Amino acid sequence: MYTRLRSISRRAVVAATLASALAILSCWKVDADLKLSTNTLDFGGTKDEATFTVKNDSKDNALTSGVTALDYELKVDRPWVTVSPMSGVCGSGETITHTVTIDRSALEDGENVATIRATSNGGSDEITVRATHGVVSGCDEPLTELALSSPENASVNVSRDVNLTWTGGESQCEGRTASYDVHFGTATSPPLADNVSSHSYAPGTLAANTTYYWSIKASDGESSRTTGVRHFTTAATATCSEGPSAPGSLVPADDANNVPVNQDLSWSDGESRCAGQTATYDVYFGTSSPPPLHHNNGTSKSWDPGTLDNRETYYWRIVARDANGTASSGERHFTTQCAEDFGASLTAPCDPSPANGKEKVNPKATLAWGCGVTDCDSDVTFTVYLGTSSSLDEGDIKTTTSARSYKPPELRDDTTYFWKVVAHAGNTNRPGPVWHFKTRD
Repeated sequence: MYTRLRSISRRAVVAATLASALAILSCWKVDADLKLSTNTLDFGGTKDEATFTVKNDSKDNALTSGVTALDYELKVDRPWVTVSPMSGVCGSGETITHTVTIDRSALEDGENVATIRATSNGGSDEITVRATHGVVSGCDEPLTELALSSPENASVNVSRDVNLTWTGGESQCEGRTASYDVHFGTATSPPLADNVSSHSYAPGTLAANTTYYWSIKASDGESSRTTGVRHFTTAATATCSEGPSAPGSLVPADDANNVPVNQDLSWSDGESRCAGQTATYDVYFGTSSPPPLHHNNGTSKSWDPGTLDNRETYYWRIVARDANGTASSGERHFTTQCAEDFGASLTAPCDPSPANGKEKVNPKATLAWGCGVTDCDSDVTFTVYLGTSSSLDEGDIKTTTSARSYKPPELRDDTTYFWKVVAHAGNTNRPGPVWHFKTRD
């Protein structure tokens, strides 16, 4: 009996220890994580504007209680580069778009290089900005020899989905990059169809049994080369062996959220490209990736999957099929909406930063908080009240955000501020308590 009681006591101690550990972990917030959408912006010789995004790439999990807001600033080391805005605050998974413009009148001849540096409480990173201007001193080299590759001149029975390819026409001068004017059409002197930076061009599905003409002009802004005109004839419909086109314009859109649980799936295209054939459609659908074959939908371009589960992610794709082959849309996914009463589980905002009652706070501080969560975190919004009286009168600051942070205008020194946050989800509102802090002298 004594041995058995001792065993039960040990299990109780272990259980209590685990519970304490989980309680400690659940109060911990995930650190912010700075992520830039690119590390290089190349303006070449003509562009004046480009964009990039900053994202807080941290995510909450079952053992934590939220993500620290990413508070970051941007700096540039050259006067000919301007970034707007120059700072931001991102909650978990949020992104902010920044616009970069350059003043070409301030560039030196040749290649110009600048750096945009991002610093934050979630790490640092940088973007290299490149731009060229004028003629590279001392370089008068011509473009390399330009030649058409495929299809061959006067070829017949060419696939209606042919790609045009060529070689050469590249700049031999440092700081210059060639581009290619594609002249294409059914006229013997084909019009300009596009300008590309690669050595190929896809004109799309062409008409059957039709003669097309094409030529390429390469240029790097200083010198150019032009090919002669070639022609080819596409395959006749009578000998068509092409499969169907790929299904497109899928609804719901890829990565859509809050999709109704009674949503029908629909798509377009996916047609047979040969006379006398009709495409049918296989629906691959499920809650795992890749999704399994779920339904053969015949010739219809819509399908009712029935009532879906709340707040579930579904994966799907459509395969068009005819006697000549298949074509797939590629995999998509969407997430359904929450249940109508999802706001019932909403918690009140908690864990303020600055901490309640804190003194000597930086007047440039960002306000942040935890809690205010439901089973559908992405659908929660917050109203922030901030002022110098505990009643938080209407004349004080009031703003709404989907982040768990807010950066107010710079505050006054040596002043006590009161603030509170109200969480909103569905028809439910959960106010937090009124907190206060005092700025430094």
